[in-house]
Amino acid sequence: MVRNFLLRWCTYRATWFVLVFAVAASGATPTQAQNNIERVTVASEGRDDVTFDVAYSYGGSEGDNVFISAIMANNGKISSYYAHRPGGVQRGRHSTRVNLSVNQSAPNVFSTNQIRVAMYVGGKNPFMERSFFFPKTWSRPGGELQPVLQIVGGVKSPADSRTPITPSGVALGGGAPIRRVLPNGHVELRYPDGTIRERYRGGETVTNPDGSQRRLSYASAQWPTPPSAPPDTTHAKWLDAENTRLLDIMRTMVGNDEPSVQHYLSQESSGISTYQQITSRTDAIGMLVRP
Repeated sequence: MVRNFLLRWCTYRATWFVLVFAVAASGATPTQAQNNIERVTVASEGRDDVTFDVAYSYGGSEGDNVFISAIMANNGKISSYYAHRPGGVQRGRHSTRVNLSVNQSAPNVFSTNQIRVAMYVGGKNPFMERSFFFPKTWSRPGGELQPVLQIVGGVKSPADSRTPITPSGVALGGGAPIRRVLPNGHVELRYPDGTIRERYRGGETVTNPDGSQRRLSYASAQWPTPPSAPPDTTHAKWLDAENTRLLDIMRTMVGNDEPSVQHYLSQESSGISTYQQITSRTDAIGMLVRP
């Protein structure tokens, strides 16, 4: 009996020693939280800024001088036009607020399709990052083109009216479309929920997420007839600059997708006047800018 008791006691002590050694060797404690950026929601949005609420967990591995930032990106490439105000990080599971806006060097209108949210020690590089799908057309105050605000939709619970954003290039529910110009010159808008709108002169075709389609025809008044006489030298320079500016706006609206711009140019009738070019490009921008 004494022998069995001693055997059990030695086994218990050996097991306890192995457990304590394993915890000490790993340098971890059972209650230490894992560092993670869990969820991002839109708290408020304007034409030139967005405020995000970021839910996170932090175990304290990098000390106490830790922050979370959000910057804009386009197809994985960081935009140089951002400014941000980071949020402070505490140990445990919490939420912090981060503001992202355009900086002074940004053009009047430009588009991005991602945000990159990072946890970092003040003055150092991030020790963890996550990218989220968030397409938005940014517009500085005084910009000549009204912005198309990208509000990522989703089911909202009564307790939380903020808009959720998901990683891996997927937005919940509806949301802002990705805009492209097709080889036939039609404008295509692809929405995160799978809806596709194909717009062209006189109407559009809507393809629903289930594959069903509906076609819409529009009745519109004839554009005013452009002047027949060629412009003088001064006016010609201004019109050429206007034509270039309209093409630049179109390029911005499709997220600098050069094939879309070339598709449009390939369908623009050759031999038309500068006035007709302006009309055609204005019409295409109108199809792109509508939500």
